[in-house]
Amino acid sequence: MPSDEEANYLTALTVFRGGGLYQDFAIAYPPCRFLLMGLLFKIFSPTIPVARLYFNLVTPVLFPALLFFLSYKVLQLLSKTESINQAILKNYFLSLILTLIYLLFVQSAQEVHVLTALFFLTGLLTWKNLKIKNFILGFILGLTYLFRLDSGLLISISLALTQLNQIKKNLKKIKFFISGLLTVWLPVMFLIILKGSLINFIHDVLILGLWTQPKMMSLPIPPSPLGLVFLASLIFLLGSSLLLIIKSRQNAFLFSLAIFSLLSFVSALGRSDESHLWYGLNWITIVLGVILFELFITKKDKNDFNWLSILKISLGLFVTAKLIIYFKSPLALILLISLGYLIIVSKVKNQRQQLSSKNIALATLLTSLLIFHSFSYLKLRLNLPGLPKSFNRPSTADKNKIAGLIFEPDYIETLTQIKINLSDDKNLFIFPDHVLFYEFFEKQNPTRHFYLTGERTEKTETEIIEQLAASQTQDFLIFPEKAEQRGGRVWQWIKQNTKITASYQLNNIKIELRKANQS
Repeated sequence: MPSDEEANYLTALTVFRGGGLYQDFAIAYPPCRFLLMGLLFKIFSPTIPVARLYFNLVTPVLFPALLFFLSYKVLQLLSKTESINQAILKNYFLSLILTLIYLLFVQSAQEVHVLTALFFLTGLLTWKNLKIKNFILGFILGLTYLFRLDSGLLISISLALTQLNQIKKNLKKIKFFISGLLTVWLPVMFLIILKGSLINFIHDVLILGLWTQPKMMSLPIPPSPLGLVFLASLIFLLGSSLLLIIKSRQNAFLFSLAIFSLLSFVSALGRSDESHLWYGLNWITIVLGVILFELFITKKDKNDFNWLSILKISLGLFVTAKLIIYFKSPLALILLISLGYLIIVSKVKNQRQQLSSKNIALATLLTSLLIFHSFSYLKLRLNLPGLPKSFNRPSTADKNKIAGLIFEPDYIETLTQIKINLSDDKNLFIFPDHVLFYEFFEKQNPTRHFYLTGERTEKTETEIIEQLAASQTQDFLIFPEKAEQRGGRVWQWIKQNTKITASYQLNNIKIELRKANQS
């Protein structure tokens, strides 16, 4: 089982059992996911299949629908010059195609993407009452922050860049926006203060989540040919975002969407493994629609194309994308986009020919295809997600289940042997992963930390050691190969204060049962 799934499940289970937010668990994310999963546990049962129901049903149902309406609205705003009937027909089919592209090739949205799509769709819709609109926008942004702080920050940055002048002119309306945001966050902060730990919340979510975790989990960009796919995607997002800015100068929310679609991908460079890079590509379908719309649907004029300008734009996109991937710095990108945005907006009126939307569209398409150079890479994303195996397995006795998942008899037999050799102590410390076993052994983790990844600080290590010593924990279940890889003060403390009493093999994975040294 993936370690993220274990950590999400046990955190939600702690909430379900009445644990205090960030007092009885440690996680680098805000609490909304775990509150909702805890509610599902209450309605159904506290099992892994129910947790998978949350991840495998909610987003796949909601996000494609919102993506369709968002794509449709963007294309509708860009086609105001055409007749109504032509625009409706073209937008409908193009939006349908874009949604199918997402379903076939991206498929990495999470619940926070549902909220961000809803945020921008709400912003692009026409409202009679702007006060209500601003309140709802603030409310949705508050929920976005409540799922992922980085996503909320990216929306806030894109709004600040594109709507600062409007905010100054409409200070009264911003009050309703802030009111909506506070409506979400004030009850949550009250709950954390009342039944949780505000200090731990600040440490886990701000320090670990925004600073330590991205640095510790940064991985090299995958080598070719996969690296070419991501480079081509980045060039496509750079160019299409620029095009969307040029095409939508009168709509601040289209400006914001263009910048956000780019930032959401490049921010993933801080955790640049394959899954996280794809995770940032959810908005590429919308900007792809802008390219297709500009090149193949709007009226063409040969005089619009300037091949020297196309060459300059292509070279600029390529060099910029290469530098971004080389330095792999989301902060540098945000500064670059902010500077570029200000330059483009100030000069677009005076350089209409050089920044022709058709020149940008063609340069972007050609440069991306030249780097991509083979459509065979698309097979990387053609494996459609299916139901988790646990949903399809036949029912069996509860003794072979852990948290609703069915395990092989040999697996359970090994765990049973370990369980027999555990002391009567209520505590057990598992290091550094396979933490789902807490449920099998029916033991309590003496710390609030389940899965110890690289996102550790000096405070984390000190806190775990102090809690292990104070609880006088007797039993330690260690996966030595992973423990040596992770290292750290906790592992050194365990080696110094425990001794090996038994060793086991679990599907070719070595396990050590250690007991605390007698004082």
